[in-house]
Amino acid sequence: LEHHFIPGFLCVNVDWWPESKCDFDHCTWGNSSVLTLDLKDHVIRGALKHLGPGQKLRIGGSLTDFVRYDFPVNGTYKKCRAFHKTDHARLGYDEKGTCLRWHRWEELQKFCGDFSCDLIFGLNGLSGYHKETCPKIARCHVHSNRPSCCTKWTGKWDSKNSFEFLRRARDA
Repeated sequence: LEHHFIPGFLCVNVDWWPESKCDFDHCTWGNSSVLTLDLKDHVIRGALKHLGPGQKLRIGGSLTDFVRYDFPVNGTYKKCRAFHKTDHARLGYDEKGTCLRWHRWEELQKFCGDFSCDLIFGLNGLSGYHKETCPKIARCHVHSNRPSCCTKWTGKWDSKNSFEFLRRARDA
């Protein structure tokens, strides 16, 4: 069996889902998150090597809007919480999200550079927005009969964190 790929049209995705993400009682994500993936794993490195140069490594997924980019100030990072499970959010995780620390971004850049791939990433598009408060009984992560408070966001995008990330990525 032989496969042919058009250079530049192959994309591999690394998602944000934490190890605690389960679907239908199956918790399959393990340590495959952007935050925890072992970038030195020989199987992952071998797969990217065999895919050849020019592929895209997409960093993103459903939780992208809840990720803040964290940069050290005087060598120190701000406190960064992990994704927190809740029944009161559409995706099953608190909208306060988590962060991608700059040193992890540098690791991802180096990893991608080792295989001549391009990084594609999403930005925190809900930064600055506020979600309507839902009653405690709302089960926002259940897809049927979801109340509107689960998906209604108001406000204006706060682009400061994204612009700082883009500036630093450009200058790196």
